Amino acid sequence: MAENGRTGTGTSATRTIRPDGVDKVTGRARFGADFNLPGQLIGRVLRSPHPHARIVAIDTSKAEALPGVKAVITRDDFADQPSEFIPAGEMMMNYKDVVRNVLAREKALYEGHAVAAVAATSAAIARRALKLIDVTYEVLPHVIDVVEAMRPGAPLLHDDLFTAGVEPKPDKPSNIAKRVEITLATWMPASPRPTSSSSASSRPRRSIRATSSRTRRWPPSPRTARPSCGAARRATTSCAPTARACWVWTSPRSA
Repeated sequence: MAENGRTGTGTSATRTIRPDGVDKVTGRARFGADFNLPGQLIGRVLRSPHPHARIVAIDTSKAEALPGVKAVITRDDFADQPSEFIPAGEMMMNYKDVVRNVLAREKALYEGHAVAAVAATSAAIARRALKLIDVTYEVLPHVIDVVEAMRPGAPLLHDDLFTAGVEPKPDKPSNIAKRVEITLATWMPASPRPTSSSSASSRPRRSIRATSSRTRRWPPSPRTARPSCGAARRATTSCAPTARACWVWTSPRSA
């Protein structure tokens, strides 16, 4: 690695020395977990062994009575939040889901879901305290395939989730959060080619309506779609990375 250098016309394109690089690659660098301070506490988390289970009861009395244990927390230590989307940084967040992901509330929603946590004077005491926490589970059926999860009669993850974008509004909960259907897509007419050099915004381009759906089908219709990854990249900003093929929507007249 070389230091930044300057030439007569400006800064050369060289790589800046990383002062911490050698320590990191040799293992000498110390991180937060490497420090031990007087009086510090060690935290450990108890996680669900089941991918889907109702939490009937949590008894932490034995863990709290263990010498060296300073605190034990469960779902009861967090106030519940209403189901509403609130701006959080650069994205929208539903704090009802956040509370349930920090520590499992009504149910464990996946294997390894945090159920309780302890803080103790040593790692050994913290691990022993976890074994003293008694959690009563009602094991529920589960699926691990997205197609199976969308089928009628599949085990429900959230009892209060109703599919949005469906008319009439469903009266039964579902694992599908939202459904979006695109029934028609047409090409925008291409503008004439410019006769002289101009900005990129004036260049002829074709665009296509975008779709975002958890239940979209590939292809949408044999008569209104044709496979063409190259054309899709020219018509849109990107191809769908999860699709088995890129499809370009065209009107039946131009198909």
